[in-house]
Amino acid sequence: MPTYGKLDSFDESEDWAQYVERMEHYFNANEIDEEDQKSDIFLSNVWNIIFNANEIDEEDQKSDIFLSVCGKNTYKLIRDLLAPAKPGTKSLADLTKLVKDHRDPVPSEIIQRFKFNSRTRHSDESVRTFIAALRSLTEHCNYGDTLNAMLRDRLVVGIKSDRIQRRLLAEPNLTFDKALEIATAMETAEKNAQDIQASGTNATFQKQQVEFSDWAAPIVPVVKENGSIRICGDYKVTVNAVSKLDNYPIPKTEDLYATLRGRQEYTKLDLNQAYQQIELDEDSIRYVTINTHKGLFRYNRLPYGVAYSPGIFHRTLENVVQGISNVLVRVDDILITGKTREEHLNTLSEVLSRFKRIKIRLKKQKCVFMAEEVVYLGFKINKHGIYLVESKIEAIDKAPSPTNVTELKAYLGMLNYYNKFLANLSHLLKPLHVLLQKDTKWSWEKEQEKAFIESKQLLKSASVLVHFDPKKKLILACDASPYGVGAVLSHKMDDGSDKPIAYTSRTLTSAEKYYSVLEKESLAIIFGIKKFHQYLYGHPITIITDHKPIIGLFLEDKPIPTTTASRIQKVGTDFSCI
Repeated sequence: MPTYGKLDSFDESEDWAQYVERMEHYFNANEIDEEDQKSDIFLSNVWNIIFNANEIDEEDQKSDIFLSVCGKNTYKLIRDLLAPAKPGTKSLADLTKLVKDHRDPVPSEIIQRFKFNSRTRHSDESVRTFIAALRSLTEHCNYGDTLNAMLRDRLVVGIKSDRIQRRLLAEPNLTFDKALEIATAMETAEKNAQDIQASGTNATFQKQQVEFSDWAAPIVPVVKENGSIRICGDYKVTVNAVSKLDNYPIPKTEDLYATLRGRQEYTKLDLNQAYQQIELDEDSIRYVTINTHKGLFRYNRLPYGVAYSPGIFHRTLENVVQGISNVLVRVDDILITGKTREEHLNTLSEVLSRFKRIKIRLKKQKCVFMAEEVVYLGFKINKHGIYLVESKIEAIDKAPSPTNVTELKAYLGMLNYYNKFLANLSHLLKPLHVLLQKDTKWSWEKEQEKAFIESKQLLKSASVLVHFDPKKKLILACDASPYGVGAVLSHKMDDGSDKPIAYTSRTLTSAEKYYSVLEKESLAIIFGIKKFHQYLYGHPITIITDHKPIIGLFLEDKPIPTTTASRIQKVGTDFSCI
């Protein structure tokens, strides 16, 4: 008789139970009647029909066929498990059970139920794909007669669509089949509507004019870099005053930069009208009304200026790229990289595919691809480290001397953004900070002008910061002055030199200025360790201080009394002091 299909060798990366199922279908396809053969051949996923093959005897030859096609690694495993008996003495059922017990022990029911109840729908996942994944997770959950109820509950809870979820929760006597029908219908309707809107046209989203609104906000024109105007609403007097902030955590800049070690090339993606790619639902649009000289208008898309917009947008974009490594996202700033060019290209391809699937638009002229150097989050980065951008600090360099407290605060605010590049900044700015003290009369003298000029020179001569590398030795140099404390975190490089990762400093409070020298130096160490905690935690460090008495105080094997002031207490860090 002819043989249908071909049973491949077992691949160790494949699930054993699936391989056994394919093997059973292969045998069935070659032994039973024509109609049943068709479905079994389909399930075995092999389409070529090989003629003139040897006939198969049902019982005697199944185990021999299996042993001949299972692959050398699987055969060796079976031989080792059966020793001293020979594999040929066992039936096919015995052999498959032997390998299954070894490779696929029955998983814990508790763990499988935990995985099932933790599963949520991914941003790029269809409803039916989500259900298929849920069904797969129930294999060892032993839900029995409650299976459909559990699937229904997980579908409603994990659907990750407020619109579909509200519809399902509103349905009385909801069953799993009904929930699946509603969810897939709504998903299909939404996709069809998007296809209709996108076919043959470039979709535009216009503001909706209204006659009356309780939430009309005045407009604020914002001049963009290219000279064009962006109209924003001044929502601080309307919706921002009464709404709760979206507290979704937005990553810190330094935390993102800490992941760039060993990267050679970078891709930066810029979104076209980033926030306004998110459509608002009917309940939200009335809160984002703007008052213009042409009347009242409502946004149909997420506008700029609303307090919760950054959190909403960052969460949305983070969910889109969830599960993709080598992607940095901070609100609408996206950076893609990789340890190798191939990894970089694969990551870029996956991100762009997801963007295309959900119709996220990019601004081509502002995107940078596979560059050795890019500007990201206000700083220039390459394989060597992080640099200041000359065009970014030009405004600080050209700033005139402040004439009042408001102008001084604005200058110090711009300067402090680059604090991690500037050593002992707080000590240098001491004459300027004096003017910010309560009940201090404004008096701009030579001392203030000197500090003002020197702070600009310090900014222009700022060091290059190297990328954090957990494999390199960490050095924390700390110092204190009568006016402030400062620290610099560095790497000991392969050539023996020290290269800075970041600087930090702060002024002393009025009470701290009365500390002894020992206490101030201890405070500087504690301040440095706490400030750089995300780098130091779990890593041994070397602390450098110019105050010798403190070395004895911080010896590794010397305890400090619990009644000692907190400013000279040790912290939970593995360090040596020199």
